[in-house]
Parts: sequence; C-alpha cells; structure tokens
Amino acid sequence: MAKVIAVMSPKGGVGKTFISYELGIALSKLGHHVLVIDTNIYAANLSLYMGFSHTPTTFNDVIKFSIPPENAIYKFSPSLSILPATTHVEIEDLNFGTKFLRNLLFKLSPKFDYIILDTEPGFTKNNESIIQSVEDILLVSTPDIPTLMTTHKLVLLLNKFGVKKTSLILNKVMKAYYELSDSEIKELMGVDVILKVPFSKQVVKAVSLRLPLEKGRVFNLFMNLAAKISGTELKKKSFFSFLRL
Repeated sequence: MAKVIAVMSPKGGVGKTFISYELGIALSKLGHHVLVIDTNIYAANLSLYMGFSHTPTTFNDVIKFSIPPENAIYKFSPSLSILPATTHVEIEDLNFGTKFLRNLLFKLSPKFDYIILDTEPGFTKNNESIIQSVEDILLVSTPDIPTLMTTHKLVLLLNKFGVKKTSLILNKVMKAYYELSDSEIKELMGVDVILKVPFSKQVVKAVSLRLPLEKGRVFNLFMNLAAKISGTELKKKSFFSFLRL
C-alpha cells in the first residue's frame, strides 16, 4: 500500500507544485513507483510544469463523472505518473469530500509506493478532506515572517485535526539576515524544517521552460529528502565521477 503525502500551504506562489513534482521525481529515481495527484482543481499547474501539453481526461472528470481514475493517469517516466486537474476554467463547485478521497486513495494505493497530493492553497473544504485522509503532511513556506505566520495558522488547524506527522519545507531561501532561522521557526511553529531550497535561477528557468529538474545542486537536495523519507541510503559518488566531462 502506498504512503500518502500531502504537500500543503495556506498561500499560493510559495512553490508547492514545484516541491510536489520534484519530490516525486526524486522518489522515482530511487526505484519507487510514484503518483502525483493535482487536487488544485480550480487553478491547476502540475501538468503544465511537467511538460504535458494535452491531458484530455483529468481529476475534475473523475470527480464530476465518476470516470475511473486510471483513465486520467499519465506517465512522466516508467516509475512516475500524474493524475492532473484541468487547466481550463472550472466553474462548478467541486468539493470531493473525505469519503470520495479515501476511496480513491484506497483504490490507487496498491499500484504505487508513494502518492503525493499537490493541494490547493488556503483553508478550503477540499483541503480539510485531505487533512482527514492522510497521515503525512509537508508544509511549504517561504522564509519571510508574514508567510510563516500564515503557515502557522495551518499548523494550528492540523493540530486541531490531530495530525502528528507534519514537517516544513522552506522554499526560495536567500540566506538573508531578515529570514528566520530553523530554531526560531521551530519555536514559533513547533515543526521541524526538513528541507531548505535556495532561490535559484536554475529553478526559475526550469519552471518557465516546463522542464523539471532531474539533476544539479537543487535536485540533489530533493534526492536527499527522498532518501530520508523512504529510508534509502544514497550511493556516494566516487572522486573520479566528478572529473568526468
């Protein structure tokens, strides 16, 4: 059965989708079968970021028309698949509910090792259903105080629902003097920072060109996180591997 991880943030623009698919790629490169589901059904970007130009059947169709979820799953690589939401305007009020989501995850879980939920921003009904359906939640925030304070509200909500496995990923870190330290964040929010992704032009370029990172310094951070999550020991590169052109 798959381990289900929800990637959440109360604010948009912090890099939640980027974190979701890069973690999915990293886990797949460790030999795991991974599914990333875009549950942001009103402002989806997952398929675009991952280079898909045409996904005729989506998570929205699964919700509205009870289409089998397998019909809306697309392969990024042999071991990584996505279930995208529509990139068109969704005018219907789609609250999928806890029962629907739990049944969906139960049906898909035997086919994958990890299922990652790329969630919509904010304190929404769909996110409440997600919170009640998963055990592991990765919060994404930028290191500025206003965003962290808003993220802290989500931490309080998770505590209310009894979620115990919550960690924080800081994105767009610039190591500036005004950014809070890990210890200050721990004191403020009561959660551990498990990954700090630096602000990088490489990331901006990759997102703009719709070419996910699969190598380089930033991607290695995701490989380390994936290894930690999965309990996998990364192979150390030999000295001579760095000399190859």
